[in-house]
Amino acid sequence: MNSQEYLNQIKSYFAHLIVEIKCNNACDHFDINKIAENFFIPILSIVYDCSALKNQNVIKANFPSVDLGCNVTGYSFQVTSDGSSSKVVYTLEKFREYKLDSVYNKLFVLIITEKQRSYTSEALKAEIARQTITFSPDVNIIDYTDLIAKIASAPIDKITQLYESLAAEFDRRTDYNQFKSDLNGFLQFSNSKIEIEKRTKKYIPSIFVEPTKSKETTRLFGHPVFFSRKIEDKLRKADYSYLNRYLPKVGINPLQSSITTLCDADYPRSLREVFSHLSDRKRLIDQELKRVNPLGYSPKVTNPEYDVAPEKKAMQSLLKLAIEGTASGLERIYNEALALINTTECKIMLITSAAGQGKTNFLCDLVENQFGKFEIPSVFIPARELNKYAHPSRLLSFISQNRFLPKRDDIHTILDLFNQISKGIQKPFVIAIDGINEVKDLESFLSELSDFLNAVCQYEFIKVIITCRTEFFESKFASLLHQPFADAILRINDLKADMSDESLERMLLSYLTHFNIQAHLSDRAADFLKSDLLMMRIFCDLNEGQDKGVISDIYKVTLYENYLLRKGDSLPPELKQEFLSCLYKIVEHMLSADRYHSINVGGYTHPQQQIVDRLVSEDIILRREPAEKTLQTMLDETISFTYDELRDFVIGLYLVDRLAKSGFSRFLEVLDRLRPLPIYEGVFKYVYLLARQTGDSNILRHCEAAEDFDVHYSIAIGTLPHEYQNDDDRRRVLEYLNVNRKREVVQRIGVFLFNRGTNERTLNRRLLIDHINSLADPDVSELFYILFRTRAYVPSYEANPIEEFLAAWLDAAATDKGFDDDHLAFVIQLSILAKVGQQFELRSTLAQIKGRGRNPACFSFVENARSARIAGFARSINAFVGVTQ
Repeated sequence: MNSQEYLNQIKSYFAHLIVEIKCNNACDHFDINKIAENFFIPILSIVYDCSALKNQNVIKANFPSVDLGCNVTGYSFQVTSDGSSSKVVYTLEKFREYKLDSVYNKLFVLIITEKQRSYTSEALKAEIARQTITFSPDVNIIDYTDLIAKIASAPIDKITQLYESLAAEFDRRTDYNQFKSDLNGFLQFSNSKIEIEKRTKKYIPSIFVEPTKSKETTRLFGHPVFFSRKIEDKLRKADYSYLNRYLPKVGINPLQSSITTLCDADYPRSLREVFSHLSDRKRLIDQELKRVNPLGYSPKVTNPEYDVAPEKKAMQSLLKLAIEGTASGLERIYNEALALINTTECKIMLITSAAGQGKTNFLCDLVENQFGKFEIPSVFIPARELNKYAHPSRLLSFISQNRFLPKRDDIHTILDLFNQISKGIQKPFVIAIDGINEVKDLESFLSELSDFLNAVCQYEFIKVIITCRTEFFESKFASLLHQPFADAILRINDLKADMSDESLERMLLSYLTHFNIQAHLSDRAADFLKSDLLMMRIFCDLNEGQDKGVISDIYKVTLYENYLLRKGDSLPPELKQEFLSCLYKIVEHMLSADRYHSINVGGYTHPQQQIVDRLVSEDIILRREPAEKTLQTMLDETISFTYDELRDFVIGLYLVDRLAKSGFSRFLEVLDRLRPLPIYEGVFKYVYLLARQTGDSNILRHCEAAEDFDVHYSIAIGTLPHEYQNDDDRRRVLEYLNVNRKREVVQRIGVFLFNRGTNERTLNRRLLIDHINSLADPDVSELFYILFRTRAYVPSYEANPIEEFLAAWLDAAATDKGFDDDHLAFVIQLSILAKVGQQFELRSTLAQIKGRGRNPACFSFVENARSARIAGFARSINAFVGVTQ
């Protein structure tokens, strides 16, 4: 095209823009005026040779008087659709008020619609006269016609440059408008991946229970405009009135906070305004911390204003703790507010925890429900699907497969589009990447992910959430914490740690409901499942659709054995027969390499590879591991057992089921070789338990003759299913309760028996009670000290577990809760170690129970204890019976 054709096209672009602005303003859609600021940057840069022209509102929200400025040429521009004289006067006033003439030597008012025919108002003339810069309405008030006139006489290369800039901006605007209209389709397709997570049971919505602390964190992170009001609530708690009661008494002037909190009606409504407001809040909080910290427990700085006169020293000494406590309370509030602000400002949320602890559930629920509820645009990326695409464009390729996304050749153009959407709706655009440890080529992906996060941090309103298994992150991705964007990372280390016992209880009930399991769990069984979310999942997978009745105990050895049997049965026939052999082959590799994690499975048969792939994809039995690749192993998978104790079980099963049967000497050799290794304790336990279940006398004789068998037995007996317990176990546990044996053995056996309250079982609490009643002084006291891991004298500043146990019992007794004879007998026996005041309260409470005729056999039983102290205390209750009734 020649210069005239370029000019005609430029006029067409300007006309299109003016019509769009007028139409939007007529409908009260003034956000397009803000968009126009950025639209005109490349145009004005070319027309006025301002290559360093920048949007000042990006540098500082609501920058006064001017929207665009160039620090090199000194040119500045106010961009407005209001062409009135009063608007020009207001702009000039603010320019003078903020002394912007020290930065800029020229001011232009760009009317993005059409300017007036003339500007002759007296107010304008008066304001121009007050300016230190030259300002002429004919020259400095401009619209698109002035821009076209100015460019018309320019060289062809400059006209071409302006045309190409306008064409690119309109293409960008066209793509933005098209993408904005297609946004719902884009998000729906992107998040359809969540439905796959549901079908594979990686995400089970009905069992999800959100960790309270993490919930608040993600709300602040994902929706700052709505939830950052919580920071104002926090700051309202900073009340100086209590501190000011004391300060004048030591000669220090009262303090007044410089922070005026905002009500909801006055709180900023846009993302940019919120971030500007929070930046100002941080500055003010830092000022307040400098004022209160010198008065607190741990002053980091001193303040001469707080020097106390000699005559006030005595009063300062009296009020020292009160002043320090109150000031430190204020300091804590301000630090908590700063933490909330940092959460809001962070660009990257990193969630790391062990396998099976709910990362995928958490992230899917966050995207589907929380972000969905607040209409926060988000893209869900299961990281394992990135394996379909080539480095270094895996993330770009995954996002670009969506047909509703305009064609983009690089990640920056996609992020720019997402950022425009965020500006329009004033909510962040969130990209959620789940399970980065599932990307196979970790080394190359680390560099790609690092580049991606660097790019994200260049855009105002885009945020990223990443989940990863802890051990993978520490070994392969830890360098992310040392990148330039490290300060923008907010890390959640353990989701389960954020969950209250009530949350875990709800999760357990939800699991049982989802898997249609009818069961009445004892407190002990429920606590076992709540202590490990992976165990909870295994238990429910195993018992889906069953009526289990009353479950008093859950034994890991039975759980593992049945789960592996169930998993093998679920495989196709051609793989089922290879299932156990595949697990045994992994064990053989471990034993031959003397390495019990990160096993290379290269060279396995095709069926075995299929089994490994299935188990790894489920991440319950096997998991992928980070590993250094060599030329020979670069295509091989490296795996470990997901759960170390499950690994110990499978090794034990291999030793008992295969090795001991094929050659007992080889069995003995391998077990002996494991002795110095950390896994020996777990493997020995399962070898012993499996031998007990199968009745293998050879293995049992070897185990019982082993060094430290009493230690191993005390560990194993609590996990031996009750149907395999026998009279030999009764004899052995009583032998091991001797206070002269190893304390850890006595403590472990005693606690195990106390927690087994069912007398129908071979090993139960009654054994312990009988044993205690048979002991003389001082052995009985020593046994209690061992059971509670304490000693005769406990300083007042330490917790006393015996006193705490008895106090909890007194609280329960106050609710008139019934107790079985054995539990009550234990309390009476233990009461001899209570302090005088607590012992009096115990005697009174026990007398009330006895006076109501409850548990008579229990009281007479303890009165006949061999220990004179126990018998004496039990008999002394009688003296209280008449008094307390």
